[in-house]
Amino acid sequence: MGLFLVVCLPVWILVRRRSKNSLEPVCLVFSAVYFLYWGAVWPVLRYAIPLMLVLVVVTTGRLWALSLNLPRLAARATELALAYCLAFALLGPMIIEVNASQLRLFAGKIDEQQYLRETLTPYPSLEYVRDHSAAGGRTLSITTVRLTTH
Repeated sequence: MGLFLVVCLPVWILVRRRSKNSLEPVCLVFSAVYFLYWGAVWPVLRYAIPLMLVLVVVTTGRLWALSLNLPRLAARATELALAYCLAFALLGPMIIEVNASQLRLFAGKIDEQQYLRETLTPYPSLEYVRDHSAAGGRTLSITTVRLTTH
């Protein structure tokens, strides 16, 4: 989101919105108050996400207003810059969320059971309880998880 806001910074200069029905000033005041509160209470970046989302929404509204008046070449260049922002923004979730077992599952090299065995540490014990208990019966299961450090 930060790269998007930096790339779209000229939009704030090029587009002036003075509509009486616009919620943009309210959103900007909320963002400023939230930013001051966030910075005073807890200086951890993840709590700035609501602020960033409000700024992205307001910036997108201005970008839309600008794109309606751009020539074709400039509109395509804007789309290319936004596609770059999207590709860059997707890298973080891809690094955090995608694992090797997931890729092998999607490639069809392993099945769902093998995927669960590889990714969930307590799954083998849960699988054993599932296989050795009667349907509708009550089972008491205690699962321990061994934590390892690398």
